[in-house]
Amino acid sequence: MTQPQQPLDMVTAGTAHSLIKRLLAGQPFETTLVGDTSLSQTADGASAVNTYKHWGAVQ
Repeated sequence: MTQPQQPLDMVTAGTAHSLIKRLLAGQPFETTLVGDTSLSQTADGASAVNTYKHWGAVQ
């Protein structure tokens, strides 16, 4: 897998967003996922960050 040259636009595809972020979590590069505001909102932001840290997606 190679690093995308621009943000990946998930538009309103919540399932795609969920699957792609899991695939990208262990990659040795940064990727930005963008989309509709519904994809940027979480019920508990702290939980989401802890999950991403567990996957190795954030430092």
